[in-house]
Amino acid sequence: MRGLAAELKTLRKNSERTTLEIAKRSGFSPPVLNRMENGLREVTVEECATLLAIYGIKGKERIRIMNLAKQPGDMLIFRGDVAEVLRALVNFESTSTRIVEGSMMRVPGLLQTADYMRAVMVIARMSPDYIKDMVATRLKRQEVLWKQGAPTYLAILDEIAIRRRTGSAELMAEQIVHLCDMAQRPNIDIRVIPIDHGAHDGLDGNYKLMEFAKGDPVILLEHRSSSLFVDESSEIELHQNVTDRLVEVALSSADTVKFLRRLEAEFRRE
Repeated sequence: MRGLAAELKTLRKNSERTTLEIAKRSGFSPPVLNRMENGLREVTVEECATLLAIYGIKGKERIRIMNLAKQPGDMLIFRGDVAEVLRALVNFESTSTRIVEGSMMRVPGLLQTADYMRAVMVIARMSPDYIKDMVATRLKRQEVLWKQGAPTYLAILDEIAIRRRTGSAELMAEQIVHLCDMAQRPNIDIRVIPIDHGAHDGLDGNYKLMEFAKGDPVILLEHRSSSLFVDESSEIELHQNVTDRLVEVALSSADTVKFLRRLEAEFRRE
């Protein structure tokens, strides 16, 4: 539901019209339209079609957004379309008040250096032009963490995510320096779970939990060929509990920075 809500809000803003103007044209009351755009009210297929007609959306774009209206209210599934995932993710991140990210295999995108991004994408055998565009997009996304009114951000990393080399030792050392710098920001908390701890709940998979001033939280679950946004209450509670348990076994914020500095020194010696 939130994915469709974000799309409709973006369309209205792009049209440079107010909710009052759209409400008059659509026949919806301004409060109803506001609830639709904030994911607080389900949008029917008919209502979605009405709004798309007002915004002049046709062809493939209309089909894409109408498909969102037809999906169950508690999940939003994308298969193979990176552009759609990014569009939804940017909308969610930009309106979040809190973001929690459990990342067990790699440094999260919001904390990656440009060189680290490129190394990851080269390993995935992406084309040079695609890499250039994706790096620019990801760097732009990172601005959400230092904009005015930025969300609080908690990143929980397994040690293997930063110990396994992605590119050169120098690249990894610079990535770790960047993590330490980001950890100094008042809204950012980075925690590492040492390998010595053994198994933990995070090993079941990466997740991103995004909370908002209005409406229910949303979880992003990513796989190689598909991405799933979920706002089902049981899934939210599950991942909130997982977060609590991971924080319990992770190093403190201060100890994480000390750990990262030691790891940086190891990479510098290679």
